[in-house]
This record gives sequence, structure tokens and C-alpha cells, in this order.
Amino acid sequence: MKDILEFATPEEVGIPSSAISDFIDDIQESGLMTHSFMVIRHGKVCAECYCPPFKVNELHRMYSTSKSFASMALGILVGEGKVKLSDSLAGYFPEYCPENMPQWVKETTIRDALMMSTANTKYHYAMTDPNFVSHMFNVDAEHPSGTIFNYNTNATNAITAIVEKLTGMPLLEFLKERALREIGFSEEAKCVEMPQGGSWCGSGVLCSTRDLARFALLVYNDGFANGKQLLPKEYVTEAKSKQIDNNMTGNLDFAHGYGYGYQVWRIFKNGYAFLGMGGQYALSFPDYDLIFCCTGDIQGSFTAYAQSIPFYYNVMKQVKKFDKTDSLPENPVAKAELDEKIKNFKAPLTIFGEKTSPMADRINGVEFKTCENPMGISSFNITFNGNGGVLHLNTSRGLKEIPFNMGEYLISEWPETHYSGKRIGVPLGRGYRSMSAALWTEEHKLGIRSYVIDEYFGNLYTVISFKGNTATLSMKKVAEAFLEEYQGETVGICE
Repeated sequence: MKDILEFATPEEVGIPSSAISDFIDDIQESGLMTHSFMVIRHGKVCAECYCPPFKVNELHRMYSTSKSFASMALGILVGEGKVKLSDSLAGYFPEYCPENMPQWVKETTIRDALMMSTANTKYHYAMTDPNFVSHMFNVDAEHPSGTIFNYNTNATNAITAIVEKLTGMPLLEFLKERALREIGFSEEAKCVEMPQGGSWCGSGVLCSTRDLARFALLVYNDGFANGKQLLPKEYVTEAKSKQIDNNMTGNLDFAHGYGYGYQVWRIFKNGYAFLGMGGQYALSFPDYDLIFCCTGDIQGSFTAYAQSIPFYYNVMKQVKKFDKTDSLPENPVAKAELDEKIKNFKAPLTIFGEKTSPMADRINGVEFKTCENPMGISSFNITFNGNGGVLHLNTSRGLKEIPFNMGEYLISEWPETHYSGKRIGVPLGRGYRSMSAALWTEEHKLGIRSYVIDEYFGNLYTVISFKGNTATLSMKKVAEAFLEEYQGETVGICE
């Protein structure tokens, strides 16, 4: 085993250090919640950055980037002749197939599932379903498979289940054994499990940003690393090539309109990508000999994969297209400035306002009683202490407290213990790691920005607006299948 990551200065691989510095400035000024990023050119890492509390080699949820791992694991079996892309998907799961299964579902092939072209568009599984894979074969069909692109995570779940049936191993462990361990991939990397058991490789892989970079490099090099063909070249080449048109609106955006391969997106500038919800992704641009890896949580923002925009304008435009060997003179001053920005990189505040307000003294500790509301909150109050405070919520589930700092994030434990852990639907038994910051966005209005930063990621924006003896509480969450109790609005009255 040899770690395939090599390191260089930006100038050594033809990128000005100042370009990456400008990229950092842009993502900070734009309020893009970025947990980490890596820039790779000519096969060498030339920039690596982490936002506290995230660290090098810390496992991070990859969300739908996980799908590309599932594809490559399946590709190994295809390369060995154990699976054919033309095989019926249902043929691997007779235990889940009803007698009256629609013909179009019955005819769906593994290739159809890989390129997100199953027989239905609207019948996706729910997080409350007891068996994700079974759901795949117990739905109505709307059209023949292989005809229409429709993004369906359950297609990946079925692909994952095939790999695990045939190998008798968790998919990520199989992939480690056959390829990833050879390139230095983290032994600790793991995957969230589906409710019925089995890896949730549609969304649940947890690995480090360096692991993501290693995987991206392996696929970039057609599955070849350390003198070995670890993944079948023919399959990898097909997987990252256009297999189906994915433009369903007639408009181009970051990921739609360039085509889709086998659980791999085609993107702008003749690139391809592994894409995960909230900002987990690896973008590869063969024409520029360039790879960009990123993690974060920009769920709910106006532009998906928003870090790619400043990356393109600040970094890609500084790179010589098609030049595989270019370099620049070293620039110690610019490199020192970049190193300083990487060292001091921190989570950006995504709200604007002031740290203090006269309103704070007036409402400190004042209890506001509410009417019936969707959050189950009977009363609430805020207490301030030094540079921070705590939002206290009296709920039908007991007292829930959200601590925060003014103008910077405070790490704490989210006050719910029933959210999923290792397996979907099985409570973790502790609160997720989280961080919250607050500012007075108006003299009478406090905004609290909260991020869950555990093995599950999500965010919440809480606004409390005070007027007379009332306080309007608004909570808006963006998270998959949790924080449901923190969504809604209510008015509290102090007596």
C-alpha cells in the first residue's frame, strides 16, 4: 500500500498562489459554509484547507458522492464477469418482487439504474420506509426504463445491495479490499446503514477529504495506481462518460444538460463530478489536468455546489488548458499569504448584523408563552451571558437549549437524542455535534444560525423578532429527515 497523494506548491503545478487566496476570499465573503477543500493539479495536491472544528483525516459525510463509490464497486464485478450491465435489476431480488410487478419495472436493467433511468419518476422511497430496496420493486411504472433521466437514490441502493449480495461484504469494505486500501484510503472510513441493514451507499459514505481526493485521482487515472489496474479501465471510462442526456428543462445549470454516466455527473468545461448534497464533491477537468475536492453545508442556499463558481473564476481561468506540464516561478510572498489564509480559515457567518442591541437587556430571561404551534413549544426565553447566550425552548419533549456565541460559532451538542445513528431509524442516543452563532439583524430582531456537523449534516435559521410584549419565533430548517421539530412559527406573549 502506498498513499497516492503527492504534494507541491501551487506555482510548481502552474497555479498562482494568489489565485487560490482570491478563491478563499470569495467563498468567505459569499458566506459559503465550506468545511474543507483540496486543489490537485498534475496529480499533486497544491492546496489543502480545513475549517475548524474539521481536521485533516477526519471522516466527513459524503452524501450523494457516495453513489460514485457504489458504481466503482459494481464495476469491479462487471470487470470480472460476475455481473452484466444488461442484467435485470429485479432478477437479483426475487424476495422483493410481487407477482403483479409492472413489466417496465421488471425490464429495468443494472445499466438503467446506474444511469438513473428507472421506470418511474415520482415514486421514490421515503426515509420512513422499513426496506429501501424492496420499495424499488413495489411501485407503479410510468415509462419504459432507459428512456428518461430521473435522479433516484434508491437505484443506487439497489446497486449497493447487489454488490453486498455477491461479495458477502459491506460495499465500502469490498472496495477497500480490492482498490482503496492500495492507495492509502482511511481504514476507518465507513457507511451509514439502511433501515433493513446493508450499506446506504446512495448517501451514507463517511471518509476524509483526503480519501475523496484519493478516490478522485484513482478514477481520473482510469482505475490505475501504484503500478496496478485496481478498477477495470473500460468500465471506469464508460462511467465518467455521457451515457444519457440529463437535461429535463431545456436549460443548462451546473450539473444538468451535460449528461450523466454511471453514478457520475458530466459538468461544464468537459468535466465530470461526484456530487453530494450540501457541497460534498470532487470536480475533475481532464482538459486542465485539474481536480477540486470540497466538503461543506450550503443546503438551502440559492446555488447548489456554489464553491465551483469562485473556483472557476479565480483558479481555473489562471490555468493553461491542455498543458500537462506547465509551472510558474515560485512566489514566496504570495505563497506565505496563502498559507496564512489557510491557517486562519474559519466558518463564515451567513447573516449580517450587530453583536449588541439595547433590546438584549430588555428581554434577557423574559418568558414568552405561546399558543399551539407545529414545534410543540409552550414557552421560550433567551438568556445572555458575556459574548453569547442560550435560547431556551420549553417543549412537549422537555426543555431544549441552544447555546450560541455572538458573531462567532459555539460548538455544542444538539438537544435531541432520538435522531438516527449508525442505522437509519435507530436512535443515536446522544445529540449531534453542532455549532451556533447569533447577531442582531435589526435592533429588535435576533438571528441564530445553527449547523449540525456530525455524521449527519443540516442547518437551521431561527429568528426572534420583539414588538411590545410579543416575540415572534420563526424556525426554518434544511436537513434530511431530522430537525423536524424545529420548523414553523409561533408568537409568544410575556405577561
